[in-house]
Amino acid sequence: MTQAAQREQIHRLIDVVSPEQLTALSVLLEVMVDSSTRKFAAAPREDESIGAEENVQATAELGPMYSIEQVLADLDITHADLERQRQADEIANRLR
Repeated sequence: MTQAAQREQIHRLIDVVSPEQLTALSVLLEVMVDSSTRKFAAAPREDESIGAEENVQATAELGPMYSIEQVLADLDITHADLERQRQADEIANRLR
């Protein structure tokens, strides 16, 4: 799936979530963008590869990570909901 298609799909999903889900999604996106942007901007550039211990430390410093299950639970969406949407999108794309 292209980045443009992914963006379209995300916009379609946003249009159908409840106000509570939209709030949770907004907070999630802000945390993801803010955290990633700050960490990458502040990270020193390294020419050498990172060892296992450094990798564990760097991962711990990134802060909380969210699994797809946590995100779906926060948005009150199931894997079945995602699959139904994917199937609906496939049908819509075939009809275009």
